Amino acid sequence: MGSIKELGNWEEFVCPMTWTEGHIWVTDDLVTQTSIFQYKYVVKQEHDQTIWETGMNRLADLTVLTNQAKGQGNQVKHVQLLDEWEHFTIKFAVNYNLDNDYYNLRINGSREELGNWKVGSGPVQMDRSETARWFMPSKYGAKLKPWEIFVRMRNDITQNNNTLKYNYSVKKDSWNDEIWEWEREPARTLRFLEPEHYTGQKEKEFDLEQTGSDVFVVNGQVEKADGNFVSHFFIQ
Repeated sequence: MGSIKELGNWEEFVCPMTWTEGHIWVTDDLVTQTSIFQYKYVVKQEHDQTIWETGMNRLADLTVLTNQAKGQGNQVKHVQLLDEWEHFTIKFAVNYNLDNDYYNLRINGSREELGNWKVGSGPVQMDRSETARWFMPSKYGAKLKPWEIFVRMRNDITQNNNTLKYNYSVKKDSWNDEIWEWEREPARTLRFLEPEHYTGQKEKEFDLEQTGSDVFVVNGQVEKADGNFVSHFFIQ
């Protein structure tokens, strides 16, 4: 159900989905001229009982989907929205040139998916991009190999005032778990904005990555780009 007539205008169920192998539910019935809309998945049980997804409404921006087959002339363009029940994904990317192969970049944060600081499982290791790509071109103007990680997040972020705190750390790849360097305080903050405030911001961005602390979850994903590792001050 969603905010457009093809999804019932939040008033009625008009877009049923079909179960497929692997418990993947699909629909090919949605045809719309509206590129930006809100929606949620709903389980409809016997006697018209319903189970709604928790958290903020989902936000679709069909203009920035990369998995679309373009039509010719007035033909319909085919796009795919790939979601997981009550989850979304954050792609963190940060530029930090570590020349030593014995050092790794890690991320830690205020939710269990990011290790819950030192209370939970601890920092999560990131991977260096194997190929250079355009990364924050307005800042660097060159192709880089940022450190990246995809984090699967539950959609209950509203329970934390729509915010997530995190930072990066460098760890030496050795037999113990000693941190070589943490970023200086304060921790970085992500604030997830309500979808009704979205007016197509991602379509206006060159590389579609969000660089500020205020972000939208668009098409089930946040692409968060951080310019550099924030080291401690050293006074001589």
